[in-house]
Amino acid sequence: MAIQNKIPIGFPSQEEYTLLCPYCKGDNLHQAKVITYFRDNEDGPGNVTYSQAYKTFIKRFVDDDKLPTRRDIIKIYFWCEYCGPDLTDEFEDHLCLIILQYKGNTFMYWENESD
Repeated sequence: MAIQNKIPIGFPSQEEYTLLCPYCKGDNLHQAKVITYFRDNEDGPGNVTYSQAYKTFIKRFVDDDKLPTRRDIIKIYFWCEYCGPDLTDEFEDHLCLIILQYKGNTFMYWENESD
């Protein structure tokens, strides 16, 4: 089966593929940072990767308590032009789009790290 080039992911917007701010519904979001957690196997050790402008590093983790779930996670941090950019290295107030696997399903949702 061939996969289409673009498949809508269910976000309502003026354009079918536009990601909107969950607070103001603005369409001018900017990626600020990405964090990925990938385990070697379920409940096992793995790597966490942090990447933002001019900074990228990978850290090995062994302690199971450091990872918020038993499977892999991708966190994409954004700031919104309408809600106000915060261009510091502190990302507690940024929007965070979470993509994670749980029991064979993939979930995607917004999380505000300051909540």
